[in-house]
Amino acid sequence: MKLIVGLGNPGKKYESTRHNIGHMVLNTLSKSLKKKFQSKIKLKSDIIKAKVGKTEIVLAKPTTYMNLSGQAVVQLMNFYKVKPTDIWLVYDDVDIEYGFIKIKPFGSAAGHNGVNSIIKSLGTTKFPRFRVGIKPSAEAATQARYHKLTTSSFVLRAFSPDQDRILEGILDQTADAIVLALEKGLATAMNMYN
Repeated sequence: MKLIVGLGNPGKKYESTRHNIGHMVLNTLSKSLKKKFQSKIKLKSDIIKAKVGKTEIVLAKPTTYMNLSGQAVVQLMNFYKVKPTDIWLVYDDVDIEYGFIKIKPFGSAAGHNGVNSIIKSLGTTKFPRFRVGIKPSAEAATQARYHKLTTSSFVLRAFSPDQDRILEGILDQTADAIVLALEKGLATAMNMYN
């Protein structure tokens, strides 16, 4: 079994923000699987159980706030009895160009509060991740500096109109990468998408 966790913040206020791209990717996957998320309060997540090829999967969108994601992931890991290496995270990354994804089998939090919470809760960095680029363009970065925007305020804003136009394609691409990894292995997906 693979536990695929899309990071984000709960509530309407955050659902269209850059920081919620993990939730958005799982919403895209749910449509292709023709399944709907169900709220599981004890697991602090909305979940879907499904199968891709021969692999059983659980899609999980934590209902904790981003910096408490580790609480939900530990609950999910214990309930479904999976190892950390069977937990695949999907989340935003400000260091990767918008429109690109990077798949890694392990790594540091690199300043991401949700990932940091999960590393602290699991006591390991050895879990795969699908990092979805949200890095601002040079012009947007200059504007952000001019307006003294912090990284946290940048990630909690909605996508720009230009970014919004290609967002669906990015979500589809990331969902395809996850399916490929499930069917052919992480290494194959890394070779294709990194």
